[in-house]
Amino acid sequence: MKNVLIVGVGFIGKNHAAAYKSMDDVNIIAAEANKESADAFAEEYGAKVFPSMEEALESEDIDIIDICLPTFLHEETVLAALESGKHVMLEKPMTLSIESAERIINAAKSAEGLFMMAQVLRFWPEYAKIKEFIDDGTMGNVSYINMNRLAQHPNWSPWFRDPTKSGGGLFDLMMHDVDFANYLFGLPKTAYAVGHKNDLSAWNDVTASFEFPCGAYGVIESQFNMTNGYPFSMNIRVMGDKGAADFKFAAGFNLEDRDSAINSFVLYTADSDPSEVEIEHPDAYFLELRYFLDCADKGEKPSVVTPDSSLDSMKMIDAVRRSLESGEKITL
Repeated sequence: MKNVLIVGVGFIGKNHAAAYKSMDDVNIIAAEANKESADAFAEEYGAKVFPSMEEALESEDIDIIDICLPTFLHEETVLAALESGKHVMLEKPMTLSIESAERIINAAKSAEGLFMMAQVLRFWPEYAKIKEFIDDGTMGNVSYINMNRLAQHPNWSPWFRDPTKSGGGLFDLMMHDVDFANYLFGLPKTAYAVGHKNDLSAWNDVTASFEFPCGAYGVIESQFNMTNGYPFSMNIRVMGDKGAADFKFAAGFNLEDRDSAINSFVLYTADSDPSEVEIEHPDAYFLELRYFLDCADKGEKPSVVTPDSSLDSMKMIDAVRRSLESGEKITL
């Protein structure tokens, strides 16, 4: 039985807890400073809850620390977690600056335990299948990728609306698709972006284009300003000289209705009719967390999400930010 300490029991912490609860070999422990949230979490998940990570580590034999705190608290918390020698999972976005990200990655590389960023798209079954199509040659030479992620602004907590604490849609929303593009093609050569700031100076409306070393060109759109009633939506379209893949997904307001979401996944190839791609739908959060637990069991460093790759995703987001602020194409 593994003791997993979830630090922070907000929206994403509860998503992680639900995945862990379905695993027979996991015992959930939590750290949460807000007593009302802590009591509700303890009742829902049958978990022992401590007011801080430090108190939990003093009282319990913890195997894995899963950090689900607000982004502005990440660096201090993850550095302490890594220093403890435990295996550490950190929810995206990593942090809010390249300098902070480099400190985290340097600490992770010298830590006794394993470290992995929680980049759930790399485990989302349809996205993982698209990577498989690219890797096995089904798509041929890929020339273009288009991704978008459209949502009403989350209402989880007031801190989320403060870009100095969350990074706004640029860091929290666009990071998903930027990271997946990085997973497919590596660090791009250039980035160029346009968008609008909201009244709190958050980049919540962004369209970015990238040129990748393999010759592929990508466009990524992120919107945290969709009107009331608009469903959370994510789409990816990939085009190669042998085929194209198109995935469309629309759920409720902030992904709370995944089981009844609209899913369409079609593969187009030159030598056959368009075909619906059959995909089993295990929970992507489960797959992500199970993967990290298995890596910890085996003592193997995660290869699906590596520290260097996670730092490259941060570099891409920073390049988009610099392009938005300067109006110029940025060379990475």
